[in-house]
Amino acid sequence: MMIYADTLAFLAEQGTPPVASPELKLDLCHVTSAAPFSRKRKGEPPLIEETLEEHRGFMTTIVSQPKLRIVRSRADLMNLGSTTKVICGLQMPPADISYTSLRILKDNGVHVICIAYHEDNKFGSGFLNPYGPLTNEGRKFIEWCAEVGMILDLCQASHQTAWDALEHIKSKGINVAVMASHTGIYGAADCYNPRNLPKEIIYEIARLGGVVGIFTLTFGLSSRDNSLNAFFMHLQTAVRSCGIGNVTIGSDAVYQIRPLETWQVRYRWLAENIDPQNRLRHRWPDQPLEINGSDILGVIKQHLESGQNSYIDRPWMIEALLGLNLWTFFARNLK
Repeated sequence: MMIYADTLAFLAEQGTPPVASPELKLDLCHVTSAAPFSRKRKGEPPLIEETLEEHRGFMTTIVSQPKLRIVRSRADLMNLGSTTKVICGLQMPPADISYTSLRILKDNGVHVICIAYHEDNKFGSGFLNPYGPLTNEGRKFIEWCAEVGMILDLCQASHQTAWDALEHIKSKGINVAVMASHTGIYGAADCYNPRNLPKEIIYEIARLGGVVGIFTLTFGLSSRDNSLNAFFMHLQTAVRSCGIGNVTIGSDAVYQIRPLETWQVRYRWLAENIDPQNRLRHRWPDQPLEINGSDILGVIKQHLESGQNSYIDRPWMIEALLGLNLWTFFARNLK
């Protein structure tokens, strides 16, 4: 049975309550359950209390919809059924996070957490400072994640912070699950966007048993191509670097049909809140127009089955990329 799974999906417009489209075709997804910035203090990182408040509201909205189901443990994955299973994560650790509050987040259903977002924090650096290193507090944070059973997401980390984190995990033998939920490959398709991770880093994530999700963000995949062509180039590069069993789709896309005008308004809001100086060289459309809908993975599947990408064309490879790899990763690492 084909499983459709996305390593980073949005069930509605970013920043709005999750609402499952009636036509949603998604079996499993990892989602952001609280914003990576404070909604009360513009330009500031969130605090633990506002993160918990937003996360709990997100969870309440999820459980009120029969089509959606929260994944709280490994057992919840065993029967996908006809619902969309939702795994909650955070793209930014709260500014005042501690070991105790990290455990509280885990007890409240947060299973995945990034070590940094776009700027520097006490743990390391985000993607806008690619040379910023992991700090001593960042090393402790990784050890906290291992102790509470939290999955560490390196997708937003700077190149140096991600590399240092992987070296720390390996040198100390830390038993922590690692992933890069949504990223591109630095240098693939001649795209050197700082949001993307180098091949050496995604290879090491794979060596630790992690998965790497390739996003469909136009500006993160190419300097000018707004189609899915650049996405398939990054996907192929990831498979060559990591192996077919460690690559997933982490679209960072909205599983809704969006009127173009509404989409443009939301894009401008995100740009102003996350990267007002446009250091990421973002542009609209930030997602290919051909995946504007609730069957994003179905569109990608059709492209792969058409034979346009001869490197990824066998049914078992397509099945692995579109869902089986992610399901297997979470089944192995959820605690």
